[in-house]
Amino acid sequence: MRAPRLVLATGNAGKREEFAEMLPELALLTLRDIGVDDIPEPHADFVRNAMVKARACAVRSGLPLPTGQ
Repeated sequence: MRAPRLVLATGNAGKREEFAEMLPELALLTLRDIGVDDIPEPHADFVRNAMVKARACAVRSGLPLPTGQ
């Protein structure tokens, strides 16, 4: 059985390793893994920028957004 996949909206390999330690049951992907160099952060607040990144990652990877997003 294939591990569930989760995209981390980062290109930082160190962040991926940190998350891998916390979530060993998941196959973690980074922006590079889904063919994205960077995603602009056009808003002044973290939450809105996180949503922009989550939507862009979902479109590019074909993976679903969390429920309610």
